[in-house]
Amino acid sequence: MLFWKHNAVHFGDVFDNDGHIDGMIRFCERVLVELNEDAIVITGHGPVVGGMELRDYIAMLKKVRTIISAMVLAGKTLEEVEAAKPTAKFDEKYGLEANSLGFVNRVYTSLKARHREDCT
Repeated sequence: MLFWKHNAVHFGDVFDNDGHIDGMIRFCERVLVELNEDAIVITGHGPVVGGMELRDYIAMLKKVRTIISAMVLAGKTLEEVEAAKPTAKFDEKYGLEANSLGFVNRVYTSLKARHREDCT
């Protein structure tokens, strides 16, 4: 939800945007282009940040997508992907440790479904 008069945006639970990591990335990118440099970004979970942190978050989403996508294409199971800790370098900064909120599961599941669609 954008608050134009206050140069702020509230993200809520972006994870539910369309059930796919690409939807999360698209949503965040679309919001980012609408924000001024000094915008206030109210995250769904975590501290209030600015546009630069949103840019960093998008980069993290893309990196995790790349890592997990490679594992899906290699035929890894969800359990193998979770055990590999594909978000490890981002866990502390983004609160992803211990697979909080099922993030790895959601990314894996969305990419696995997309991979199946591409193969049919």
